Amino acid sequence: MPNDSTKDESEIRALVARFADAAMRNDPAAFGALWDADGEWRIGEPLPLAVRGRDAIVAAFAKLMSQWDFFAHVPSSILIEVSGDAARARCVVEETGMKTSAAKSYHNLAFYLDELRRREGRWVFASRFYHYLWIDDRPVTGRAFPPPRLPAAVGIPASRLGDAP
Repeated sequence: MPNDSTKDESEIRALVARFADAAMRNDPAAFGALWDADGEWRIGEPLPLAVRGRDAIVAAFAKLMSQWDFFAHVPSSILIEVSGDAARARCVVEETGMKTSAAKSYHNLAFYLDELRRREGRWVFASRFYHYLWIDDRPVTGRAFPPPRLPAAVGIPASRLGDAP
């Protein structure tokens, strides 16, 4: 049976995964559900952003995502330290975005530096800071395809996913 620390770490890893999933599906409602009501989202140079509060975070997310036809957010190497109902985490992130109509692209590597809180029995982001390590805005080659219509929850039979395989 896992101890509380293992359970907390598992839940925080799932929160990071849900962040990536909401970004890749461009789902503002699912994205907003990941944040504390007074959460803070910051992105560092060269594309700075700073917003506080769930509604402002969702609005900023929707604006950022509106510029891409294709967007991938892939977290890895997640390190977590839990202390009661608070935690800190750090992960490496690779992102790629493509706007085909404008021949605009974006590819980067970064760290996300996180502070988390347990609220009403679940972990949420209190703050996330995106620290760029490398960025390339040269055109990305290849073709982008829209994602299948996927629900925010997993475990739904494929026959109910619409156009999903």
